Amino acid sequence: MLYAITNKKFSAVGLFGDYYDLKDLHSYVTQVVSGDSLPAQLKEFLLSFGYDLRKAYEGKREKQKLGTDWLDEAQYRGIYIYWPYFIFYLRLLRQAASSRPTSRAEYALMCTLEGLCESALRNHSGSLADQVLRWLQYSSPFDDHYLTEWWRVCCRLYLEEAQGKKRFSGLSQLLFRVSPISPEYRKFYEQAKGLAAKENVSIFSVEDPTPWPQKEELGY
Repeated sequence: MLYAITNKKFSAVGLFGDYYDLKDLHSYVTQVVSGDSLPAQLKEFLLSFGYDLRKAYEGKREKQKLGTDWLDEAQYRGIYIYWPYFIFYLRLLRQAASSRPTSRAEYALMCTLEGLCESALRNHSGSLADQVLRWLQYSSPFDDHYLTEWWRVCCRLYLEEAQGKKRFSGLSQLLFRVSPISPEYRKFYEQAKGLAAKENVSIFSVEDPTPWPQKEELGY
């Protein structure tokens, strides 16, 4: 059984399951990354999800014991993922599903992840859960020109701009920020384009130099 829980500082969501749950998820993500249903830079971003899932089922990430008593007690493995990243991963899986043959098992895994996202959000804000689900289902696909470095910038801003439960309100703004037609994204794109031309490098190699908060400060 897979389950998801928000961490105490609302910076990340914990995704937990047994060995087979997480291995099935890893196989699904690997299939998407190895195919041609997503542009290269989007697959590279999604690859980090697959990497963490592999580490999780190998028992090299988080561990939690579940059960009401010793008869059904079990140790689950898992990972913590920054909330913005988790939402981006789900959007990429749905985008891939719309352009590649998707088995019933894969579709079930995708829907399970979205259901876990919904339940974790709805425990704190029903309206936010509805907004995120609508975005996952109906937002425009990201194309081969989109700079995923902007997602990292947006994630950092989500972590920095508020604390505790107030962070969740930042997810609403995040969904607008990441749009390729948002003023913030267009400004970032033009800055990255200028820097890439100056350094004579690919625009996809441009990275935001701003330091991130320490994980220890975020309740990891």
